[in-house]
Amino acid sequence: MAVLIEGMLGAGDCIRQRAIVKYWLNQQEQVFVKTPWPGLLEDLPVHCIPVPTGLRTQAKNAKREEARYSPVRPIGNVRKVRVWYTHDGIRQTGSFLKATLLNTGTPMTETDYSLPVPSTWGTPRILALPWTKPIMVVRPLCDRNEWGGTHTRNPDHATYRALFNSIRGRFFVVSIADLEANKEWLSDGPLDCDVAFHAGELTFQEMAFLTRGAALMFASPGFYVADALAPFLAIDPIVPDACFSDVCTHSKAIDMPSALHRLKEFSNACLRDRQVIPQPAEVEPEGLAQAVSQ
Repeated sequence: MAVLIEGMLGAGDCIRQRAIVKYWLNQQEQVFVKTPWPGLLEDLPVHCIPVPTGLRTQAKNAKREEARYSPVRPIGNVRKVRVWYTHDGIRQTGSFLKATLLNTGTPMTETDYSLPVPSTWGTPRILALPWTKPIMVVRPLCDRNEWGGTHTRNPDHATYRALFNSIRGRFFVVSIADLEANKEWLSDGPLDCDVAFHAGELTFQEMAFLTRGAALMFASPGFYVADALAPFLAIDPIVPDACFSDVCTHSKAIDMPSALHRLKEFSNACLRDRQVIPQPAEVEPEGLAQAVSQ
């Protein structure tokens, strides 16, 4: 029997669902995955199928990667698995990752979310970045009209900017967004950066390669998926909130003195092994990730 996995649409969720895809690959001879991000599964022997979506970034990527889709379609007896999580599932299991595993019948021990980042994902425009300091990739705060919860999920604007500015001078900053008039816009204006890719021009592969070679990522909740092997710093509100409401009005206030101290210490740790930075002309074809690690 084949299995048809009806995947989620967000890029981050699609990375996390790799654990589920890998589990079902061990159970079935054929695995089909509906996804707008077929490139996230290029290392796995699955058949990717387009999924109709009105989401702008996802539809744009599906068009960009249409050659990666399989012409094969599931026939006969097909088991359908929908990748999803619910608020009740999160409360029951303690995390949305476990809630997703529970919802798809995947054992809680199957947690291989890894995604290889090959050197071929380092395109010329990424390798040619004129960086002379360790790289920080930053996500400016955005709002969009596809989902009303973006404003609720975003941190307090002034706090986010102040935290960013407290460490900005130590890094070569690359800002990433996919802006379009009346569809997605900066909530609080641009952050001070050295290079801005704000038109959605970077492929996921380029973003993954850039992230893999960066010293630090600075992002709002829900944008970046942490490397399980890398350290991370989460700055939470003084009173954490788990109401799951798109119109939540609970306080976003944080302990600013503590957050500034923790962020300084964390950035120090990130920079500890990044002191000798080659000039752009010295970057070898193996890519930015290797150059930064030297």
